[in-house]
Amino acid sequence: MIDKDKTVSLLLRIGLFVVFVYAGISALMNPSNWIWFVPQWIDIFISRDIFLMIHGITDLIIGLWVVSNFKPFYSGLIASLSLIGIILGNVTQLDIIFRDIGILFASLAFMVFNYRKN
Repeated sequence: MIDKDKTVSLLLRIGLFVVFVYAGISALMNPSNWIWFVPQWIDIFISRDIFLMIHGITDLIIGLWVVSNFKPFYSGLIASLSLIGIILGNVTQLDIIFRDIGILFASLAFMVFNYRKN
């Protein structure tokens, strides 16, 4: 018999892992493909290149944390907060962020699914 809870958790973890790790690796290896996603106002605080490098590393950490299933509620929370930041930073560009909204809801589902397990 298939354990539905374990299957749901695994599917959500794999999906979030792929998205975050791909984005992190791609941002680090091909920053010119991603730099235009970084809002220009970031330059007020830090150069967009440095921000993108930090964000790429952060994405890798989030992806690995989610797939590890260690403290899954908190990894889902951090993934959700990261996606909320991306969405709010690019709110006027719905043609870009509509995918992030779907991924946000997957990370929220992962977080809620694991709420009572901590």
